Amino acid sequence: MMATTIIKSQVESAIARLRDLPTRESDRLSRRAAVAEMRQEIQAALGRGYTLEEVAKLLSQTDPGFSGLALSTLRTYLRADRDRAAVATARKNTKKPRPTPSRTPPAPSVNSATEPRQKPMGIPARTNAGLREDI
Repeated sequence: MMATTIIKSQVESAIARLRDLPTRESDRLSRRAAVAEMRQEIQAALGRGYTLEEVAKLLSQTDPGFSGLALSTLRTYLRADRDRAAVATARKNTKKPRPTPSRTPPAPSVNSATEPRQKPMGIPARTNAGLREDI
């Protein structure tokens, strides 16, 4: 069996046709996406005193796409949408860490030749005590 070859101009033509394709909009949503779009309205209904069970039942009766929507499924969809929104908000509001100041020792002064040299701490200074001067 021989490998089929394609001319470069045909590839370029196919690429151009693919690039020219318009974005295809779908009017269909998954249940999860539909619940995410209705989240504010569902929350408003809960705020007006309806239970989540009543909302799930209403949705099941309203549209065949929601038929058999279990209360636990609706609760899961709402929780997942809430958690995603919380993570997105937290990421947006997270402050970037401040750079910590460096702890480098100060640079020697320009007049270091005229200033007395300081001994490092912990090393005792030498004294002339105990030395004989007549030697």
